[in-house]
Amino acid sequence: MVGRRVVHEAAALQTGSVRRGVVRSLWRRFDPEGWQAWRLACMRRSGLFVWWNDDVAEVELLPNSVPASLTPERLDELLRLLTGMGARKVRVRSVPTQALGVFLSLGFEQTARLLILDRSLAGDGTVSDGSRPHEPVLPSRDADEDSAGDRTIDSHGSATETAPAWRIAALRRRDMWDVLSVDHAAFPPEWRFSRRLLLEALGATPVTRADLVRVSRTGEAVAYAIWGLAGDRGYLQRLAVGPSHQRSGVATRLCTVGMAWLRANGASTVITNTYEENHGALAFYEKLGFSPTGRWTAAVEWGGRRCGR
Repeated sequence: MVGRRVVHEAAALQTGSVRRGVVRSLWRRFDPEGWQAWRLACMRRSGLFVWWNDDVAEVELLPNSVPASLTPERLDELLRLLTGMGARKVRVRSVPTQALGVFLSLGFEQTARLLILDRSLAGDGTVSDGSRPHEPVLPSRDADEDSAGDRTIDSHGSATETAPAWRIAALRRRDMWDVLSVDHAAFPPEWRFSRRLLLEALGATPVTRADLVRVSRTGEAVAYAIWGLAGDRGYLQRLAVGPSHQRSGVATRLCTVGMAWLRANGASTVITNTYEENHGALAFYEKLGFSPTGRWTAAVEWGGRRCGR
């Protein structure tokens, strides 16, 4: 309270740009937490979003913020703010190639390349899964389910359906921790979602579909997928399968259901990305009809001690 009173009293004695400079200087000195929050809010409006995973700051860039508002001065200010707030590392997962030089000049190191893949949905023969158009994310009602099981042949040569091995249902709020458990099992620590990052992925596009797969007998969550739709473009935002169910066909089924939903709602193309070194994922997407676009983004990381800051 004392700091804020000093700020207001000083502001009353100044005018114009001098007044603004004095207010900001005193605000930064006497109310550092408020100053940091205000500066991060300003950067958010210019297209720089920050979330926290413990003492690691995760930064996301909006496409229209690069490279116009991403200057070395702005990025340097962001680093100073984040380290002042306790950040030990700063990670940016998807830096466009035209902005990569700005990050490298300030001590960031490139840790991976993410290849951008796309697939045409025009004339796609994918069978619709029967879901409602524009199904909302995290519905409070019970969602329609899609099950998959095995077929067996009896002694008379007739095919019969066995109990489904797993079922697909719309993600609900009560499923959040199960989804994060799958995510943490499927990805290394530096690429795992926090709850905040998961919520941001669910809200990244105007329309979103999120599916969760559970084992029918036990109810164990084993996989999930997040799909986004913006205009006539679809996006596979996240696909995660627990280690014990990889190569079981569950990822293929999730993608079949998701791409059918995108096509039914007007998407002509679906876009995703994966790490260049993840040869298994690349082979999987190519089998589904995805192909590299020739474009890529970089994952970069900054560590204050290592970089001498």
